[in-house]
Amino acid sequence: MNTYADMRERDTKSAVFLKKRRSEDEEPIVWLSGHPKQQRFSFPATQEFKAFAGMYWPNTEAYHNPLGAVFSAQVLSSKLLSMNSMLLFRDGLVPLLWFFKVFPQPRTIKTTLIVPSPFARAVPSAWLRQVKFYTLVQVANPLKKPIALYIIGGTGSAHTDIPLIRNRVEACKNLLDGRIQDVEKRYFISSNPGDPDSPSRLFETFQILFSEFGFQGRPITWAEYNSSTQNPNCVSLSLNSDLAVYDDFAAHASASRGAFQVHLPVVSSISKVQIPLSPYHGMNIHDSMSAIEEAGEPILSRHEIMRTFGHEIYLKAPWPTFFSRWT
Repeated sequence: MNTYADMRERDTKSAVFLKKRRSEDEEPIVWLSGHPKQQRFSFPATQEFKAFAGMYWPNTEAYHNPLGAVFSAQVLSSKLLSMNSMLLFRDGLVPLLWFFKVFPQPRTIKTTLIVPSPFARAVPSAWLRQVKFYTLVQVANPLKKPIALYIIGGTGSAHTDIPLIRNRVEACKNLLDGRIQDVEKRYFISSNPGDPDSPSRLFETFQILFSEFGFQGRPITWAEYNSSTQNPNCVSLSLNSDLAVYDDFAAHASASRGAFQVHLPVVSSISKVQIPLSPYHGMNIHDSMSAIEEAGEPILSRHEIMRTFGHEIYLKAPWPTFFSRWT
């Protein structure tokens, strides 16, 4: 597996999907795995970006998106940025803040950026005419006979958000109601051996999981997580904070097989998804913050965004190193 594969270029007709809604009886187009011939342009994979991709793997694994999904850390200059008319940033809130610190206004850049809807208030006013917003969504799943709970996440100090883990665990218990002890628990939990805080974070994470879910369960490999063992009778609980990565490949891999994602918003049917990435999930695009709010989708307040500057993920991840070299 090429963990750091170059991002695939967007389909030339992708702009059509920004406005088109799909009918109830139309089969969704599955974009998750694009044809190799669609790889028309690749951004350079620097050593810094490879280190970032490794730190947050498998969240950072490449996938095909018709809108040109990349991380801002891959676009190392305004020249590279301008080579595409449209780019969708997979960034979490922290790297997105760094991007706009380096580029507070577009200047000569004509590229339209599509950034995560929850972080809309992080976009400087000078950029708003060239920015759209996207939300990852999934189709409702009644989970009549859930059989397995997949738990995935990293536990380094650049990954862990303990309050978020507690909230998602509680949401998972509410979702499965009294059936939490009846489903098999399958764990894909990684740690960073180079991080001195990793052992204590790993212990704290498992302490929460075992106290809420019990001690029954088994570890799995990435190959098993990213396989057909996941299906619409499964639930996936991501422990990963979207401060680092919002557009998470692990969530795509799971959702594309029908597994219900604890952290993703729900729509009633695939016809309510503007950009279907599978029969079960996709992206909705908004032109403005008011459109996000009208859709009832989550958006962080300025106060919540400001609190990020003191978060450990902000302090421990190597964002300044990436962005200090931008031109």
